[in-house]
Amino acid sequence: MGDNQLTDSGATLVAVCQMNSTSDVERNLGICKDLINKAKSRGAKVVFLPECFDYVGENSEQSLSMAEPLESTRMQSLCELAKELGVWLSLGGYHEKGPPDDKRLRNSHVIVNDHGSIVAVYRKIHLFDIDVKDGPRLKESDTCIPGDQIVPPVPTPVGNVGLAIVSFA
Repeated sequence: MGDNQLTDSGATLVAVCQMNSTSDVERNLGICKDLINKAKSRGAKVVFLPECFDYVGENSEQSLSMAEPLESTRMQSLCELAKELGVWLSLGGYHEKGPPDDKRLRNSHVIVNDHGSIVAVYRKIHLFDIDVKDGPRLKESDTCIPGDQIVPPVPTPVGNVGLAIVSFA
């Protein structure tokens, strides 16, 4: 589809966005907001952003230090944009700060409705852990708190949306 073309089928549109996140949160959020605005201008009712849309830390320590709670101004700015534009957001993998007694973060999939309210949060349950003898050791559980529940699908203007975060090796 060209930049200014929309479907004439009457179908409800969704936008699935890709981006290259860096450790610069403000840069990443600016890109997200541009993508959301562009998607809305093309008629999208729900905008899907990828895992790590907020940032990709340069190392574990940086990732942990940059995590913020769902009540942060970072998340609230996205909620306000959803309300302003009247669009739903599927925020694929938000680095959610864990409780003060745990130095890890949560990898959280957040759904925001067109009123700017968080309507569902899925915290990744199955973490990517691999420790190969004489090979790589990648332990997501070293930095991430596993979730403890599956979230039911969320009714949206484009149908029910299931929440998940999947790791690929």
